[in-house]
Formats: sequence, C-alpha cells, structure tokens
Amino acid sequence: MAGLKGEELIIRGTEDGKTALNFQWDYPGRENDNHHPRIGFMMDSEDGRLEEKLALWDAVLNAMRPAGR
Repeated sequence: MAGLKGEELIIRGTEDGKTALNFQWDYPGRENDNHHPRIGFMMDSEDGRLEEKLALWDAVLNAMRPAGR
C-alpha cells in the first residue's frame, strides 16, 4: 500500500453462532520518523460474498497514496 511494506490479515471466525470476516492491514512505522508513522486499516463484515469483499478491500488499499511531499 502506497509503497509501504505492511502486514495483511484476512480472518474468518465464528462467535455466538455468527460467522464474520475481518480484514486488517498494518504498517509498524519507523521510530522517531514523522514521515513513517504507524498506519492501520481494518474492515469487519458478515460472512458471504467473499470475492466482492476482497475486491473492495484491495481497491481501498490500492487507492492509498503518500501525501504532503
């Protein structure tokens, strides 16, 4: 995302009989570097239509661009 090497997780889990999807992306940032802060994105959804949700998730991440330089 925006040229940053982050960690992406997509998790399907069940709680109280309901299955949900959790999408996460995290960049840890660099210590004492204002140009490289920690960045995290998260999206939660009910299970189902996984391909459409993956496409949306990818579109959101791919739309991110550096700003302010």
